[in-house]
Amino acid sequence: MWNAGPFGEDARRLIVESAESIAGWASRYTELAEKALAAFDRWVPTHGEPHHANQLLTDSGLVLVDWESFALAPPERDLLNLPEHDRRALGGEPEMIELFELEWRLTEIREYARWFQAPHTGSENDRTRSPIYATSSHADAARHESLVEGALACPTNTHVDLRVLIP
Repeated sequence: MWNAGPFGEDARRLIVESAESIAGWASRYTELAEKALAAFDRWVPTHGEPHHANQLLTDSGLVLVDWESFALAPPERDLLNLPEHDRRALGGEPEMIELFELEWRLTEIREYARWFQAPHTGSENDRTRSPIYATSSHADAARHESLVEGALACPTNTHVDLRVLIP
């Protein structure tokens, strides 16, 4: 499965090398998710991506658009894009911020792993989904590796089962 794409083996190697870290993040995520579930009475409607591209200034004030990521969740879900001092000022609980940072990181790893496992033929879909194909065919392996490493190092939407990532 990993040899379907030109960078599959590199992605697999990076994930294997990072398996201990990934397992630690997944374990911590599970621990924090249990705490979040235990405090269900704190949950509120959340947007999920309240960044600048989903904000519209109207005569009535600031409005959030693009609600496809709507969910009932701890309020910290919508605080991830804010500086730490603003998170604290808004009452964000550090463990719940950590939960959603981990969720983001683990989701990025899962999505990149799935993408790098798939065949890449240089199709239009490959060129629009990946900056790798926008600049070269298969020569830019270092750039690919930095994308995967970025996902592994990025502050972080679902629990990652390592059996899915590393068959």
